[in-house]
Amino acid sequence: MGLGTNSTLDSIVHPDLLASMPRVYPAVVTIQAATETQGDDYSVVQAWANVSGITAVRGSLAAATAEETRRADMTGIKVTHVCDLAAYYPQITASHRAQIARASGEVAQTFNITGVKHDSQDGSTRLELEIVSF
Repeated sequence: MGLGTNSTLDSIVHPDLLASMPRVYPAVVTIQAATETQGDDYSVVQAWANVSGITAVRGSLAAATAEETRRADMTGIKVTHVCDLAAYYPQITASHRAQIARASGEVAQTFNITGVKHDSQDGSTRLELEIVSF
């Protein structure tokens, strides 16, 4: 058994690794998009709905070390957490938000998405997040 013999060695990812994904990516992530309507008093009312195809995906949530930058002409967004998703999601943008439960069955926290990054192989997605609710 070796390379070029249609064995496990020909695969970049070992089949047993896929079975262990819940341990590698323990968080459950749902991406939401805002829809705006006009209220009776003409104010803008924002409602959030789940984005089709990006609900209950596996992720790994971690604290970030970024800090807020303040200047007279600008205030930067503070990144409080990052979340690595186990797949490539090009449809996620910084206008979305994420509902993330650290483990299955846990109450989800809400995060604004401040940035989205993809690896060079289009195999994973990293979300830069700002916490909204605890």
